[in-house]
Amino acid sequence: MSDVLVVACFVAYMRIKVQLQGQVCWGGWCLIMVAILQLLGPWCLSPHRIWREIMPDRPDPGGDSISCVTCNMILPASFLERRCPRCWKRLHRRKPDALVRTAALVAAGYILYFPAYYYPMSYTLQPGGVQYVTIIDGVRDLINAGFWYLAIIIIIASILIPLLKLTGLSWMLIRVRFPSKRRLVLRTRVFHIIHRIGRWSNVDPFIVALMAPLFSFPGVADVYVGKAALPFALVVACTMLAARSFDSRLMWDAAQSQEDSHG
Repeated sequence: MSDVLVVACFVAYMRIKVQLQGQVCWGGWCLIMVAILQLLGPWCLSPHRIWREIMPDRPDPGGDSISCVTCNMILPASFLERRCPRCWKRLHRRKPDALVRTAALVAAGYILYFPAYYYPMSYTLQPGGVQYVTIIDGVRDLINAGFWYLAIIIIIASILIPLLKLTGLSWMLIRVRFPSKRRLVLRTRVFHIIHRIGRWSNVDPFIVALMAPLFSFPGVADVYVGKAALPFALVVACTMLAARSFDSRLMWDAAQSQEDSHG
């Protein structure tokens, strides 16, 4: 997640420049280049092409078949519960216990969402007292300092993306329980978006981890991680794991079963 770390470093650097002088050195520029290359990598070389170079796709077996969720190789149903010959992942028709795991992780994300935004992400001990900073306070400070574009990044990465993942996955779980063919393609696309953007919610925890040692001056201003840091990190982890646990094919199975029952 070097690209996420670079965004966090950029936000922390701009906040530091409000009070202190600093500049980006060679190590920082190298990290930026690594992040750019990491972003461009998927556009230049698709994962499926890499898998085909490792082992070519097999001819369509026809009839009853299964697909590997890791490398997308199509194999006969006789390979069920065996290892994929290309990526060595155990093959299942659908991810085991996908609904139970996803529902539990989404529920945990909702429970942790409130304390993650209510309690301070960090606090500073100063001679004049204690200064608490929540995620919303950090956004307001950036806007007051004139860095509205950084505030937009924090709003999107730390507030909107976790909420989008929780509500999106909830929508999909409900539609598996109460199936419908309406917006089925849209739901599948939303799921893939949720799966891809999940890591960007780590921007705020990275900012806190970077800011705490940089702004800590023993005896003058001591910066500590607040109560919201752990719940927020757990929200990010729960939503990322929920997206990995969910199997979007279950929505199609449920819609097909409903159509067959009405047919």
